[in-house]
Amino acid sequence: HESCINKLRMRYIEFLEEQRMREERNSKLLGALERIDSGLAVMSAKTDKLCTLK
Repeated sequence: HESCINKLRMRYIEFLEEQRMREERNSKLLGALERIDSGLAVMSAKTDKLCTLK
């Protein structure tokens, strides 16, 4: 019985570590997407400005 509890405990600890790694990866991906979105907004604004100058 004790060994079953220890196995479950270890599996739960592994699950928590994997969850932490997933959250960290997702956070990095969201940061990258925000930078891309920001860059796209700047390019769109510059394109609009160029179109008005023509």
